[in-house]
Amino acid sequence: MPPGSAQSLVAVFGKGGPGETRTLDRNQKILLYIVPCLFSLVLYVLFANVYHRAWHVVLTLAVSAFITLIVVAYLRSDIPFHFWLAAFSLFAVCTTTLVGVLSYHMVLSEYWLLYDSNTYTNILPSEPASGYADAGKLVFADGTRVDATKALGYKDGDTYCVAPIVDDLEPALVEFWAVGRNCCGARGSFECDDAWDRKARSGVVAFGGREKYSAAMRMAEAAYGIASAETPVLVHWVVEPEQIETKSWRIGISIMLVGLLIQQLLFAAIALGLNSALQANMFFGER
Repeated sequence: MPPGSAQSLVAVFGKGGPGETRTLDRNQKILLYIVPCLFSLVLYVLFANVYHRAWHVVLTLAVSAFITLIVVAYLRSDIPFHFWLAAFSLFAVCTTTLVGVLSYHMVLSEYWLLYDSNTYTNILPSEPASGYADAGKLVFADGTRVDATKALGYKDGDTYCVAPIVDDLEPALVEFWAVGRNCCGARGSFECDDAWDRKARSGVVAFGGREKYSAAMRMAEAAYGIASAETPVLVHWVVEPEQIETKSWRIGISIMLVGLLIQQLLFAAIALGLNSALQANMFFGER
């Protein structure tokens, strides 16, 4: 091995005396595996249950742990076990924070919006949408359906699909629209979510993409000679709205669990290989 490499290893692991063993024992390897896992579990619990209400608290804790572990790794760099324990934990904090933020913004944010919003039942499509501005889940009265014959797709990268929600007495104003992405033709077809299922008469409020859907609604109004309420409620048309909420939670938690599994497999592989590096360093410390 080049002299420079040997010196760098000595700088990290410590010089060590003649014949001194610098390897990690079984208990130390277990701790290298468990302690970072505990850091990750605590942060994942915070991202899943606290981040939506107090994101600044969760990120402050993550940054504080990050800084503390950097200081520990620097101050204890002469002791292999302490250095690697801090390094593993530091990596765990960084990856957990990244995965936690991604999981929240991809899936869990929708779950908490639905969880914190209200549920209304037995709604008539002709009722003013303004009365349901705080809704998350809506169950419509029997006979309510999506009018796919008046569906329209507005293409802007993705295709933004809209179709009015009606009953046998078609309202003068469309107060509720079923929406979706990339699930309809240009006109007269709508296959978004559970629109194909005759049992569906519920909606989960669509919180994103309102600007694009509004453009599609204006085009539908012009194309079919219908009028929309000033601020209609946009929903994903489904059979069981509670299942959508539960699915969002499960997907978010699954993302975190996969991130934790990959991290721990990586740590296990590194921990098994550390002794070889430390044994090599023992010979560099010999006089």
